[in-house]
Amino acid sequence: DDFVAARHALVHGGHIALYGVFDGHGPAGHSCAAFARGALPESLFGQRTLLLKPEDTLREAFRHTHASLLEQPFDTTHSGTTATLALVLSLPAAAEGEAGRSTGAGEAWLFIAHVGDSRAILASHRGVSDPSAAFTVTALTKDHRPEDAEEAERVRQSGGQIRRLRETSGAMRVFAPGQDRPGLALTRSLGASGASTCGVSAEPEVSAYRLRPGVDALLLLGTDGLFEFCSNSGAAGQLLRDGMSTASLEALCGASRELWSKSSYNETVDDITAIAASLPSEA
Repeated sequence: DDFVAARHALVHGGHIALYGVFDGHGPAGHSCAAFARGALPESLFGQRTLLLKPEDTLREAFRHTHASLLEQPFDTTHSGTTATLALVLSLPAAAEGEAGRSTGAGEAWLFIAHVGDSRAILASHRGVSDPSAAFTVTALTKDHRPEDAEEAERVRQSGGQIRRLRETSGAMRVFAPGQDRPGLALTRSLGASGASTCGVSAEPEVSAYRLRPGVDALLLLGTDGLFEFCSNSGAAGQLLRDGMSTASLEALCGASRELWSKSSYNETVDDITAIAASLPSEA
């Protein structure tokens, strides 16, 4: 697992912030995640279209990173990585007019791009009397897994098959027709080129949200290990209740690791990576 956090001031005020989590799989999964962690932000910030066309720029950054990943010396046929990026673009209010009044209000936008099952969620306040007890949670991503009906149909249309890993197992996997490979638990991934012919795609889902200053409060990104035993609302609620800090985020991840250990017959614990950010209280 790996993560990235970057923040840049804009020339005319405001700022742009990028957050991301990556969860590698396969023999060289860690190498794939580490490569994507460096290559995706570099590609994204290297494009002049970022402020004008952020959604298209995110898609192009994923395409470029995937292509570059496949050229690396480590295994990318059976190995790959999830990637979930959150781009926060805070634009300043327009310049003041003749009477000293602002000609426009500032804006804050959130753009999400992801492949795989690492999640991004948004926590928003309902009221101000007790913010930690009155909030809603919006899932900004969906898990790109064979269990998702839309993803399963897309895989089938692309020539892949969805079936159980074993007759006694409930876990669904992606296979090539009539074969026992690749058996991937994801329907989208960077790398994993051996699964591309059976519908596993590196094309990200991209979405945009206009943030509401003072209402939208918390952005949380996490790999699937965090959410295996913790719901979206449970994770967000704990951070809002305990306060945004490194210690509270580590406590959340630690509690998930403990539940993993207790639920595993050999105390195996999935990698858990998370990053959280407080959102602007004013545009």
